[in-house]
Amino acid sequence: MKNLLLTLFSVIFIVFSGFSQEIVKKTSIARPIIAGHLEVEKFDSIPDSLLPEIAALKLMFRHASVGTTIDNGLNCLQGTRSNPPVCKTFPPYKYDRRNWHFQLRGNSGWYGKITDFMNETRLQADSYDIFGFKYCYLDGLDELSIPCGKPFSDAEVSKAWSSLRDSMESLENQYPDQVFIWATIPLTQPGQHCTDTLNKLIRAYVRENHKVLFDIADIQCHDSNHQKLLNAYGWEMAFAGWCGEKPPGPSCHPNWTGSVMLAKAFWWMMATLSGWSDTVLQDIPIQHENVTRFQISPNPVSENAQIQFILLNTSDISVSIYAVTGQMLKNVGMYRQLLLGQYLIKADISDLPDGIYMLKIKSNYSWKVEKLIKRHY
Repeated sequence: MKNLLLTLFSVIFIVFSGFSQEIVKKTSIARPIIAGHLEVEKFDSIPDSLLPEIAALKLMFRHASVGTTIDNGLNCLQGTRSNPPVCKTFPPYKYDRRNWHFQLRGNSGWYGKITDFMNETRLQADSYDIFGFKYCYLDGLDELSIPCGKPFSDAEVSKAWSSLRDSMESLENQYPDQVFIWATIPLTQPGQHCTDTLNKLIRAYVRENHKVLFDIADIQCHDSNHQKLLNAYGWEMAFAGWCGEKPPGPSCHPNWTGSVMLAKAFWWMMATLSGWSDTVLQDIPIQHENVTRFQISPNPVSENAQIQFILLNTSDISVSIYAVTGQMLKNVGMYRQLLLGQYLIKADISDLPDGIYMLKIKSNYSWKVEKLIKRHY
């Protein structure tokens, strides 16, 4: 029996040092990540095996009233609310969002909210991996002089947009190892020229510059048949079926249906930031478990990581490191037709910046993901 076990769990050591692939800044994103109305239904496709990795991400999100409804929706998916009844259908803490901190702040206006976000990010920079904030529907009302002017002024719009864009870029440059979430302005039921104009600027910039966007407005303006609702001027308007207020509004604080929809899109976004996507982690159907006892040690690690696993069936194996944004940073190695057994791979990661990464091991039959923390002591 002893000889059989030694044969079955033969150990090989594969040492990698000095990766040839260029280091990419951790928050560099290969494509824009946009959570809109189409992503709501993708919530159900998030692999259960990845949920602990998603839940481990630490988020700070500054908000006001509409944000509270999203926060409530996340608690509903977490299964920790007794009302409404739909919340009871979710197993307690399966969709664990306890590391995602929605921080309530006041309605200090367009420029005040930018200042608040910058100040709070700097104060809490060491506590979170991901930062975001959202405006309120009040910040896009046409009857207000700020941010779009009264009457509407292209110069005021340009000033407001530049303030948001430059502030977000400043934070991203100051904290390159963190991820920043952009968000569209929530809609009203009649629609607003100011909101529509600024949201178009936000979306275009996100797409062009590969940012992360929580597209609240896109979710609100699509009805239950995925039809986009526009008013007579062509401005996006919130679908009344997702709003807590009866039409004609003007406000649209999401009802429970709307809150859960926004929460599902938020989960999709966080899952994507954890390293999952249709092309990264959803490409292999899990027929049966093939990789077990997968662990990284030490973790956190400063230089040399030891990647251990047991292979239950002969298979090709690939090992890769991803940023939390989902971009592959390192192709550690590809091994053809490894026999069943126990394996240890040593990888030199001394040239990676400090931060949180996802290490993925993929076989012909399944894949596993573990969080990898790089930290100089």
